[in-house]
Amino acid sequence: MIGWIKGVLIERDENSCMVDCGGLGYVIELTLKDWSMMPTIGSEVALYLHPVYKEDSQQLYGFRERSAKRAFVELNKANGVGPKMALQILDTYSLEELSLFVAQNNHMAFTRVKGVGPKVAKRLLIDLKGKLQYNSCPEKAMQSTAAHQEAIDALIHLGYKEKRAREMVQSAGGMSVEEIIKSALQKEGTKV
Repeated sequence: MIGWIKGVLIERDENSCMVDCGGLGYVIELTLKDWSMMPTIGSEVALYLHPVYKEDSQQLYGFRERSAKRAFVELNKANGVGPKMALQILDTYSLEELSLFVAQNNHMAFTRVKGVGPKVAKRLLIDLKGKLQYNSCPEKAMQSTAAHQEAIDALIHLGYKEKRAREMVQSAGGMSVEEIIKSALQKEGTKV
């Protein structure tokens, strides 16, 4: 099985790239995060790989970090999740966030990923339990994800894009929803 590739980047397409390794060109699907960090064509690139074989196709999925590859493999094993959905989940949330959602049994966070309904989200929690470990400071694991999510929803209603709202809340201090929103808006430069 192929697990790693190091070669010259010869092509970049939407969400994929082609790497020349020993005279063979390997087409590799990537997350948007990894795709956006690819070097210029002609540069050397190294990726962790995970092959997915189906009756009618073979596809390589590449990751800059080993932890992202492990998360992809576990997501792909989950009932109702295929490789494309696994990539989409990894593009939506960081590995820390995914681990935290699983640790806190927060299935609603998964439903924010396009194509993931409540049934699949609940199934993801069951299938990922014990597979993704939250490795950051324990205090962060104790924070209320529900309060942060409420603050994100409130900021979206105020007109912020979801990605920006998440960034604002992530750096915001405070424990209550109101404190989180106030802190996020103050850091953004909005008078509260």
